[in-house]
Amino acid sequence: MTSSIRRISWRKSISRRSPTFFLGPALKAVLAKSADKTVVLEGDRRAVLGTVVRVMDEGKKAGALKFAVATKGGKE
Repeated sequence: MTSSIRRISWRKSISRRSPTFFLGPALKAVLAKSADKTVVLEGDRRAVLGTVVRVMDEGKKAGALKFAVATKGGKE
């Protein structure tokens, strides 16, 4: 079975409302077409843990079953 991966780019500055205001519906639409219901979180060193947790909460509400964190290799 082939799985298509869709990317949702999200930045806190998109909305002055709750930063996750638009994220929930977008995740729900993508996860509805996903076989494994996985959300991959990709950020940089400046990502705030509270924001990551809010994004994960939105993912759970949208139907995500699994989460993964993508990292880049490199020197510290």
